[in-house]
Amino acid sequence: MSWDGLADWWTVETETDPAYQSDVAPLVAELLPETGLLLDAGCGEGQVSRRLRTTRRTFIGCDVNQKLCEQANAVMPVVRTRLPDLSWLKASSLDGAFLTLVIEHLDDLDSLFLEVFAAVRPGGHLIIVANHPVVTAPGSANIVDPDDGEVFWRPGRYLEPGQTEETAGDETVTFYHRPIAAVLNAAAQVGWSLDTVRERALPSDLPDSGVPRLLGLRWVKSWE
Repeated sequence: MSWDGLADWWTVETETDPAYQSDVAPLVAELLPETGLLLDAGCGEGQVSRRLRTTRRTFIGCDVNQKLCEQANAVMPVVRTRLPDLSWLKASSLDGAFLTLVIEHLDDLDSLFLEVFAAVRPGGHLIIVANHPVVTAPGSANIVDPDDGEVFWRPGRYLEPGQTEETAGDETVTFYHRPIAAVLNAAAQVGWSLDTVRERALPSDLPDSGVPRLLGLRWVKSWE
């Protein structure tokens, strides 16, 4: 999948979606270390790093899209690269790395965990905030009872890895679905130690508010 033509769609999506402001960015903030040199991997235009900068945090970013890299460069130093490639980083040079709504667009999660593990120092962290696998499963959707309007959730093929193509402006973007077990097992095989799990539903005024929409994960690198 090419991201060359998706910069404008991504910028509008993150700036205008109220859930990004009210739920996504705060969940990243909840999991992010308070200090250190942190990689915003798949940083887009740098909106999350812009919001979460403090005097005790230093951010660097990377993204595959040239236009988004240029925008993010106003926030932090940015390298153009296609994840999972982090070979441009020195080993154990980071205090942590975070990915915001990124892993659902990556087809090679195993290599990502390996690359970040090499770049983060012992005691450092990896934070992922993603669309919850319940909603990325092929075939998942709201179902409305025609008799009384009650809304139910169809989980789709949750236990099967798969992918879907979703409309993104004038183009499409690929969403890769993995059940939570697949994500956790892939990280564990590399050596990441799971530290925290967070799940978030939609705002309570929406009919399917009981369905988790966001997944937040934090691991620690406990050995070299």
